Amino acid sequence: MAQQTKASPWRQANVVRAGAESREIWQFAVNGEFSLVHHERLASLQAFPERRVKKGWQELLQKRLNIAWLAVENVYLRAVQLPTSDPAEIRSMVELQLEKISPMPVAHMVWAATPIGPIVNNLQSVVVTIVPRDAVEVCLGDLEKGGYHADRLELPLLDQLLATKFDRDGVWVYVDKATPARCLSLWWFGGMLRHISLHAGIGSAEADQRLRDQMTQIGWSGELEGWLGPSRKWTLVSDPSVAAEWVVLLQPLSETPVATVAPATDGPLAALTAKRVVESGAGADLLPAEYGERYRQQFVDQFWMRGLGAIIGLYLVGLLVYFAAVGALYFQNTRVESQYAPLGLDYTNAVKMSERVNLLEEQVHLKYAALDCWKLAAELLPKEMTLTSLTLERGKTLRLYGTVPQESSEKIIDYNEALSKATVNAQPITVESPNQGAPRADGSGVSMITWNFACHIGKGDGK
Repeated sequence: MAQQTKASPWRQANVVRAGAESREIWQFAVNGEFSLVHHERLASLQAFPERRVKKGWQELLQKRLNIAWLAVENVYLRAVQLPTSDPAEIRSMVELQLEKISPMPVAHMVWAATPIGPIVNNLQSVVVTIVPRDAVEVCLGDLEKGGYHADRLELPLLDQLLATKFDRDGVWVYVDKATPARCLSLWWFGGMLRHISLHAGIGSAEADQRLRDQMTQIGWSGELEGWLGPSRKWTLVSDPSVAAEWVVLLQPLSETPVATVAPATDGPLAALTAKRVVESGAGADLLPAEYGERYRQQFVDQFWMRGLGAIIGLYLVGLLVYFAAVGALYFQNTRVESQYAPLGLDYTNAVKMSERVNLLEEQVHLKYAALDCWKLAAELLPKEMTLTSLTLERGKTLRLYGTVPQESSEKIIDYNEALSKATVNAQPITVESPNQGAPRADGSGVSMITWNFACHIGKGDGK
């Protein structure tokens, strides 16, 4: 069997047995040893623990494999020998022989092929498991009612066979403690499986004789086909509690004392099933393909619906937080407005009073600024020049207008420079270049030039 590798996507494996009287679940950690994590026995109608079997968000990081055991009541087993050990080729070859070896129509059954034992004379022994489809659907329906969606449907009896060390030729009889009236006979000769069949059990002299007759007929068939050896050693694989009764039944058929071997118990057998499926993927996977596809689609739909639900939930929470914040701010604003509403009239009156004071201060400032500017302009004005008018705009811009004889026009520049060096109320004056008009004769016949320029009191342009 292949060794477990770190690349295995599985982190947990569940094995479930659903019987008529009870249900049982084993959960193993996929850690190389398949150690048992949880074991629980449930009533027949009790649902499986959801946190153990249901697949959710954790599947993105820790994948869980759900395996279910199928009961052997409606199972048919056949042994064939094929010239290959490749699983794909084995399945193709068995499929060609299905109509010959199957007791029912191919459309009404589910089947699987499991290699067993070594290759002898270029032949591989294969156990073909055949189950009526309706029996599989009933089993899966019961599991679904318990909340369990199986990824694999396996036959525990096959793991019991695979766990057996066939160290001698002979007839191996398997008896399950749970159904001691039934048995499985496996005929192992020449180092390979020759025949396998299930037998309805014992309990009366007539039933015991019928079982012996069936075994004898199988032996005759083996002699005719040439695979039955001269020595028929019988080995009973059974729990000690029922072994004594079966030894008495089988001893007349054996030429030597019937050997007894203890079978694997349910817990180790479940571990063997999980280990085989996880590590090699081989075995009697009897799950119909349409069920596997439906389970996967349900998981994907559930994944997206939960994701969509989470997004909608976060959106609604965001809306609640937003409206709560808006409500809190509205309440706070209302409380502040109610506190300051009585102060509104006082504030309005205070603003009006402040504006009146500013207006009066500006008027006073303009009044005295105009007088200071007039005084400064008169003091610095050369005697050759005449100041006809001046204007003070917004208390910052002083504009001067006047005349000067043409022969004294240079005095305009001197006057402009003198003003640029002066100050008004400790504020510097920025003087623009003067504008001069064309010469004109006055009433006495003297040629006069008009001039004007602006002075800005303080830094900047006074705007």
